[in-house]
Amino acid sequence: MACRWILKDNHLAISMADGIYFPSASNIVSARESCGNVYINGCECGSPELDIPDLKFSRFNCTLKVELACHNNDFTLSPYVEKNGNRWSVILCQGKIIDSIVVENRWFFISNVDEFQEVFDEVDVTSSGTISLSQYLKLKKFNFERPLFEDNVDSYSLLKTPNDGSPLNGLGLNATLYPYQKIGFEWMAFMLEQTHGCILGDEMGLGKTLQIIAILTLEKRFDRGPALVIAPISLLDNWVNECRKFSPTLKTLIHHGSDRTGYYKTFMDYDVVITSYSTLCNDIHFMNMICWNIVILDEAQNIKNFDSERAEKCKAIRRNQSIAVTGTPFENHISDVLSLLEFIQPNIFNNAKELSEQYSDDVNGGKQIASFLSTLMIRRVVTNVSNDLPAKVEINQPIRMSREESERYISYINEIKQGDSENISIGMFTNLRMFCTHPFIVSPEKNEKDPCNISVKYQRLCEIMQNIIDCGEKVLIFTSYVKMFELMKTDFINRWKIQASEINGSTPIEERQKIVDAFNASDKSEILLLNPRAAGVGLNITGANHVIHYNLEWNPSLEAQATARSYRNGQKKNVFVYRLYYQDTIEEIIQNKLDEKKDIADVIVTESNTIHNKKLISEILNKLPI
Repeated sequence: MACRWILKDNHLAISMADGIYFPSASNIVSARESCGNVYINGCECGSPELDIPDLKFSRFNCTLKVELACHNNDFTLSPYVEKNGNRWSVILCQGKIIDSIVVENRWFFISNVDEFQEVFDEVDVTSSGTISLSQYLKLKKFNFERPLFEDNVDSYSLLKTPNDGSPLNGLGLNATLYPYQKIGFEWMAFMLEQTHGCILGDEMGLGKTLQIIAILTLEKRFDRGPALVIAPISLLDNWVNECRKFSPTLKTLIHHGSDRTGYYKTFMDYDVVITSYSTLCNDIHFMNMICWNIVILDEAQNIKNFDSERAEKCKAIRRNQSIAVTGTPFENHISDVLSLLEFIQPNIFNNAKELSEQYSDDVNGGKQIASFLSTLMIRRVVTNVSNDLPAKVEINQPIRMSREESERYISYINEIKQGDSENISIGMFTNLRMFCTHPFIVSPEKNEKDPCNISVKYQRLCEIMQNIIDCGEKVLIFTSYVKMFELMKTDFINRWKIQASEINGSTPIEERQKIVDAFNASDKSEILLLNPRAAGVGLNITGANHVIHYNLEWNPSLEAQATARSYRNGQKKNVFVYRLYYQDTIEEIIQNKLDEKKDIADVIVTESNTIHNKKLISEILNKLPI
């Protein structure tokens, strides 16, 4: 079959009866050097100059370049060569890069096609133009290992997802998302659709949980099966409460404790299953009997250690989609981030530990990883979105006691029940409240050095504190008991090398303002421990923008006055107020009364300090953490 040579899209091609064929450079050279005709792809061809007399052949080669770009969330791949100050597009035909080009009637061999072709084959790139985000990420990873591509993607442009037809419309959330939360939700929905995984890295206090609940509600709409949330023990109940509050149609189950289900099909009856890292490690084979639609890691820095059991088990979960949620994506080493990337993108980072050896654990390595991370993570800090936030952000943190704590708490309840139920004083419940601050306060453990190992509530306090310290900010912690002051001061210096200041009833009046002045003037992360009665009025402590009420007070005005030490005129930052309390204990009853805005001290206590409100007594004695 006779054919003829033509120019097509800057390339030499052969026009055949059934279409156009792009020969390789070696085919073209053979046709030119042959004394007669040659057969190329079944066609008899002569020299290209016979059909294109003006065509010249250069003895010099040219070099292929490939640009990666993004516009309106459409990713593109553009191979080209540069000649005479201009760009000339190179096409792919049936997945193969054409290895020659014609520029201004001069033919050039493209010398470096093979190295790009190898990558394109692995990533399944078959044509120039539009590529998927997943393909872009794989190409970007290759670029780290061997720089080939011009990556001109502005990762932050991915945050500008279209508002029209937002998946948030009609979702039915019992909340109005702040503008930045709406962006975060829409970005995560886009990333899950495109790549099946991402990182929500917003700073503490910006409502990451609500954004995730919006995603879980969206997933429920598609009926894709149950979601799994893995969180520290201290946050399990908070997840349930937040789901009930913001998306009551979500059916939730806490899978934790000795009474947890042993039948995997039970999970299929729920929209969201919530478990702890430790429970997952124990139940991984059982929980892998289904494939989860989406797995959420809360406080995902828990898997930063490649070799830890929890990291290994979390990455082994069968799942379709993954989100890592953390306010501190980078803590100490490059490997911290790579471990998160391996969780959210296992098909790309299938051996992040090996990959970490390719990057220096310093600023240069950090810059390389940051370039990749910016595509897969959305992170906002308070200073960036402060105009969206209210001046005071209140965060309730309900916490579930461990089994050991629950058993001891119940024993105190039983002691009270054995007494005179007609003359129960506030003081008789003091042991309950003190125990809720920390078991060490009522019964020191001589062989236990880390107070986090004994109290879930204290563990949550330290998690919050770590985030505050990482941000270089200051915090006020209000607690009522001297022994808790002592425990915190000793532990904080061991844990963070920070000497906490304190103001309580024994602090001389003339010293209190000096302590406050030094605290406000410091430019470092600082901790100030305060008794709400001794330091709840008169002091201006606007140097702190975090307030933690570690144990709640009967009198709501006492708490309000304590919060006002930071949230007052002169405060230049958004103030975050945390209330930590144990569910199904006397602390939850206090919290409920605070929500009702009742001054419990006026309502239930007589001058003799005796509680005559039998309904309240019964409520306290029958609220058991089991």
